[in-house]
Parts: sequence; C-alpha cells; structure tokens
Amino acid sequence: MQIIYPDTQNICDYIINHCGKWLPEIKSCFEVMNVTGCRANESFTVSMWDMSNPLVWILSPQKDSNARSFDTIDLPYLWKQYMQETLRMQTYVNYRKVQYEMNRLVGHINLNVNGRETTVHIFRYNYCMAMKYFGYTDEQIRVSIGHQSITSTNVYIYADVFVSSMP
Repeated sequence: MQIIYPDTQNICDYIINHCGKWLPEIKSCFEVMNVTGCRANESFTVSMWDMSNPLVWILSPQKDSNARSFDTIDLPYLWKQYMQETLRMQTYVNYRKVQYEMNRLVGHINLNVNGRETTVHIFRYNYCMAMKYFGYTDEQIRVSIGHQSITSTNVYIYADVFVSSMP
C-alpha cells in the first residue's frame, strides 16, 4: 500500500522508539536524522560538524551540498553527548550498524521508495514530505535540506513510498 506523511512519520517514530535501550548511540542517530533530515553518515561523522559554538552547530554535508546550521537546543540531547564523546574517545557508529538496526526493526514491512528497498534514507524522505505537508515551498525545502538543485530535492518531496503493512 502507498503511504504519505504522516504515515512515514509513524514508521520513523517506530524505528526510534523500538531501537532498544542497549543501542543509545544508534537511536540518537535516528533521532537527529528525523529532526534535521541529514543523511545517515552525516549523523555520526564528527568531522562533518563544527561544534565550536555551543549555541549553533554547523553541518558541512557530503555530496557538495550546502552547509546547514542548527540551534543546539533543537538537536537531541543524547546525540549531542554522543558526538562530543566521540570527539574525545574516537568511538564511532558506522553506516552498517545503523542500517542493520533499521532492517532488524522494519525489514518485515517491505518498505520501499520509488521502487527500491529503502535504507535509513526514510528519515530524509520523511523530513521533506513533512515540510511539504506543513506548507513549505519546494525552494524552502531545498535550502533546508542543503541541496544545490531543486531536482534532487523533488526526489524526496514527491517520492512514492510503499509498505506491505504498517509496523
């Protein structure tokens, strides 16, 4: 069945809420992807973040996207702790760990976007779809997600999301 926002948000909430207390660093990555629309690698790669200002952190994203700034008050508390600890201790989460946890949680619902099996990018799709749902223009969404091209952003805004069942 095809789903739209707010159903996509329900899936993201399910992933976040069922991640498990023994995986707080991965749960915090899911939370920051949900709040910011950043890519999975951006959620845990400390070197992409300028954390020198305690009030505003700046993301220098991958794929030549535009830098984005976030008020630290809007970022999940545990994720901020994880990022600062990672900076000190060189511990890390990687894409494989994050994707594995997502597959464990929602692999059974056959989540796919535009005919392809969905990865943790569901958070990015949901972020764009939610902004559209709440009345943002395509251009505002493009700037918010850091894309240089509106064509790239439209892939996320107007995606066809399908599941075999809701979690």
